Amino acid sequence: SKGMQNSVTLEGKHDFQKVEMDVDEQIKIKKISGILAFNQSGVERSTLSAEIFNRPLKLSINKRRKGIQESTFITTHGLLDSQQILKEFSMPWATKISGKSNWNARLEFNHTRKSAVLSLDSNLNGVKSKLPHPVNKSASQALPLKLNYFIKGSRSNQINLTLADRLSAKLQLSSKGDKLSQLHIHLGGKPLKASKRKGILVTGEISKFDIGSWLQLVPAQSSLPKGGGVSLPLWIEMRRLHVLEKSGSKADTGKISLKPSSLPRLQFDINAFGYGSIKLGGILLVAAPSRSGLTISKLVVSDGNHKLTANGSWKKTKGTELKLKLLAKDMGKMVKRFRFDTPMEKGNLTANGNLSWSGSPLEFELARVNGKFGIEVKDGFIEDIGSET
Repeated sequence: SKGMQNSVTLEGKHDFQKVEMDVDEQIKIKKISGILAFNQSGVERSTLSAEIFNRPLKLSINKRRKGIQESTFITTHGLLDSQQILKEFSMPWATKISGKSNWNARLEFNHTRKSAVLSLDSNLNGVKSKLPHPVNKSASQALPLKLNYFIKGSRSNQINLTLADRLSAKLQLSSKGDKLSQLHIHLGGKPLKASKRKGILVTGEISKFDIGSWLQLVPAQSSLPKGGGVSLPLWIEMRRLHVLEKSGSKADTGKISLKPSSLPRLQFDINAFGYGSIKLGGILLVAAPSRSGLTISKLVVSDGNHKLTANGSWKKTKGTELKLKLLAKDMGKMVKRFRFDTPMEKGNLTANGNLSWSGSPLEFELARVNGKFGIEVKDGFIEDIGSET
C-alpha cells in the first residue's frame, strides 16, 4: 500500500489588551489592543489600536517575503502634534514650533538581516515654524519631511532626514543611542554625499543665514555639561555662505555668553562668503580650543584681487587679538567692494598690523578696535585731482 502524506497547518490568534512596545527609549507605543492572527508562515494581516504621544492610532501588521528576504511591517498614520512631541524630547527650541499635521510611519523588522528601520513622512501642512531660515515655514505651507531611523542592524543608531529641497542630514548616535558621534548637514536641494569627516560637517550653500537668530538658540553656558560646550570637531565646507547683516529677531550676538575654551576644533572652508552687502570672496579658518581660550592658527580671506592672512586668539579675559597682512592688486577696487566711499583708484596695497577688541570675533566693530598698521600703496591715484600717489 502507498504511504499517506499528511500536511500540518497552524493557525491561531492572540488577544492583546493594553500592551506597551518600546521602539526606542523615548518612542513608546502604548495601550496596544486587538487580535493578532498568525499561521505557520508568521503573522497574518491584522489591525490593532494603540496610543503614541498620548494620541490614538491604528496599527496594521503584516508579513512579506521577497526572494530570501522576510520582513514584518507595522504601518500606521495619525495627526502629529508638534508641541507634544518636542516636549517629549526636551528640545530647547520647542516654543518656536506649533501646530498639527498628518503623518505616516512604517516600522520594518527584517528577519533575514536582523535589522529594524522606522520610516516617517509628513508634509508638515498645519505646522508653523519660527526657527530661522532654512527651517522656517508658515502653517499653510507644505514642506515634505522624510526620516529614517535605523534602530538595529548594520547601520544601527543612524538617522537620515530630508526637508524638501532645503536640507538633508545624517546623524550617527553612539552604540547606546544616548550621544551624538557624527552629524552631516547639507544645505540646499542636492543629495547629501558620503564623507569621511569625523564630528559635525556642514556642506552646501545658504544665502540668508541669520547668525543672530541662530545664536539665540544656543543653550546658556551654565546649562551645558560641566560648563563646557560641543566636543566634536566642526567642519564647514560650503560652496556659498551669505550672512545677513542685521538679525531678523534683533538678537544681539554680543549678549551670547560663550567661553572660547568651550568651542570645538573648527575648520571653515567656504568658496564664496558674504556679509550683508559685502562679498568677501573665499574664506579659510582653522582654530582650536586651548586652556586660555581659542587659538586661531590660520585665517585667509581672498578673491582674485585681495588676500588677507591672519592668526591670533580669542580669550575671555583679553578679547580678540589678530596679527594680519593684507595685499591688494587694486586697492581702489577692493575698497569699493567693501562699500567704502573713496576717490582712490588703482594702487598696489601692502598692509601689516595688529588689531584687538574686547569680546569675540563676532563682536567686531570698527569703533572698538585698537591696533597699529603699516600701509604702503604704489601706483595709485586720486581721481578727483588726478595726482599720482
